[in-house]
Amino acid sequence: MKRVTLAVPILAFAAWAQPVLGCRCIEPSLQGAYKRADSVAQVRIDKVSAPSSDGTVTAQGEILKTWKANLPSHVEIITGEDCAYPLKAQETYILYLSKGNASWGTYRCRGNRRMEKAADTIRWLNRYGLSIKEH
Repeated sequence: MKRVTLAVPILAFAAWAQPVLGCRCIEPSLQGAYKRADSVAQVRIDKVSAPSSDGTVTAQGEILKTWKANLPSHVEIITGEDCAYPLKAQETYILYLSKGNASWGTYRCRGNRRMEKAADTIRWLNRYGLSIKEH
């Protein structure tokens, strides 16, 4: 009787297995990201909460400049679940925001950028976006 060893196929499968990613996307064009957003803002993040049980993170931010729609000088930003955008306190971002009830939301795949990587975005917004005001 011939013995069949399953160790090789199992090891091959284990080596092939990849972690499951809940959020996959293709970055939108600048025009597409602008069109989808209710407002676009240059935001300096003051503080960021720890993730809640469902992965939601709440951040408080100061609005430095807005395009498309006006925002108050300070806003609450919600991001989370499997497509959370990684906001950090004391960092400045260009954020593509959607209006919620008492807050604004954003996620990965919206076109968001940290300021040091947003030169092309700023040029596009200043050329094609409706500049509302600088705070």
